[in-house]
Amino acid sequence: MSPLAGIDCGSIPLLHDSRSPWDSARWAGSAGDAVLFEARKDESVVWIAAGFFVRKEESDVWKACQDMLAEAVRMAAGWLQGLYGLEMIAMELERGIQNFRLGDFGELLANHARVMTVGEARLIRYGGFWGVFKKRVPESYGRIEFKSCVKINRQEPSRLDLYVKALAREAGRALPPQSSMTLKVCDLSAARVYDPADALQQAKLQELSKKMGPVYYRHQREEICLWETTPAAGM
Repeated sequence: MSPLAGIDCGSIPLLHDSRSPWDSARWAGSAGDAVLFEARKDESVVWIAAGFFVRKEESDVWKACQDMLAEAVRMAAGWLQGLYGLEMIAMELERGIQNFRLGDFGELLANHARVMTVGEARLIRYGGFWGVFKKRVPESYGRIEFKSCVKINRQEPSRLDLYVKALAREAGRALPPQSSMTLKVCDLSAARVYDPADALQQAKLQELSKKMGPVYYRHQREEICLWETTPAAGM
């Protein structure tokens, strides 16, 4: 997990929980395709692992968005001095596409960068984009290294379970032993992958639910609980 853990991320929609609001939710780095958050309620700690994907049929839409982000980052770097890192930790693709302006995003990064000290990290939000922005070292030139958290899911929709399983495996390797973990599967596709009418998909998810803790599926700001139970010890 990242040594930058501790950045308050309570404003990110996927971390809102109307059933049992968290007292705090903080970014804890990433593990493979999983973005990790530490959420606290009273004395309890729950790790939230979020994964963001676009179905393969819509990969061109995401690539267009990614190109815009890369261009804005390049533009901002030209106005700066120093080496910076920008790691995307959450994305709402439909909001990002509709409202994204290259100059505005680049100016936002530049404005933060000009007043940051070496080692400082900040949560950056622009439209449907959330990222952790860090000043690494001073330099005579400007450079921003950008890392995305969005994956192109090349599995067939019927095998959504494979994505969920892989996400849980990557996150689990990074967390302390016996941690309580909740998965947030964030589908950025226009046409959602989760389909209650897909018999194979539902059967595979049902089978997986016997082996894993809570999993929630998000699509265009709608959240569906796939299951909430935690498997019994020894399963």
